[in-house]
Amino acid sequence: MSRSLFAVWAPVVVWMAGIFAASSQPKLPLQDQVPDFLSHSAAYLVLAVLWCWALARGREASLRTALAAVVACTVYGVTDEWHQSFVRGRHSEARDVRNDAIGATAGALLYRGVFLARRRRAVEAA
Repeated sequence: MSRSLFAVWAPVVVWMAGIFAASSQPKLPLQDQVPDFLSHSAAYLVLAVLWCWALARGREASLRTALAAVVACTVYGVTDEWHQSFVRGRHSEARDVRNDAIGATAGALLYRGVFLARRRRAVEAA
């Protein structure tokens, strides 16, 4: 099934805009209750899944595609930290980029893993 460029890239753009909007806030709700590692990792896990889906057009992502998604997410994490350095009450930290990269890696592995499990089930059923 072929998907339009808009259909595959719109979720990526919307999620990235959400990250940008959150980074523009001096303080986020639940910021003191949710560990920084968890919030960054979760946000970038979702972003990597969306990047994989867009790059692979909703199909199985190759290892190269998954790696490209992780790199794109990590680069976006770097730019997001730079953006935060200009927001009053926020600061930029290298460990946040590390957490973004960890989440992105987990997201890309999750995306690939779902397709690999589906393929394995299909082979076993045949």
